[in-house]
Amino acid sequence: MNRREVIKNLAIAATGTLFLSSCSEKSVLELLSDGRLNIDRRHKNYLKKISETFLPLTDLYDKIEHPADFIVKMINDCNSPENIAEFAIGFEKYKRLMATLRLEINDVHKEGIIAVAENVMRDEEPDEELAFFIGTVKDLSIYNLTSSEYYMTEYQEYQLVPKKYIACLKVEDS
Repeated sequence: MNRREVIKNLAIAATGTLFLSSCSEKSVLELLSDGRLNIDRRHKNYLKKISETFLPLTDLYDKIEHPADFIVKMINDCNSPENIAEFAIGFEKYKRLMATLRLEINDVHKEGIIAVAENVMRDEEPDEELAFFIGTVKDLSIYNLTSSEYYMTEYQEYQLVPKKYIACLKVEDS
């Protein structure tokens, strides 16, 4: 074999190895750094689909913040590093659970996904990380909607802060 062919084949093999390793999906736990969760685009899209399964608001995304961005921001800014790690472990377990049940997150399997999530939350001995992940995603999805400007101006009745003061109030005899 020619020396040039060997070098050429080594270069092709190295390039192929780099290309294939970059295509593999990283674990959520690999995306934890310095106690913060820095998820990539694929995981963010997956988190968005999970949130849409629990609270479908696809027609309101021009009026409210995308749930995945909000969830990641709230997880990183409002939780301890231990809770962030628990969320990441739960996220990974959720992905594995959906893979073993062969459920894709879409409209066809929506009822099945919700049933699985309810079973995890109702279980007598629930998997703590998985239950924490599902509960956190559900709660933060709802909080994303209820704290948005759109919801507060269009659906909630406007109230003064502090509430209106009524100085003279008639007291009835009992």
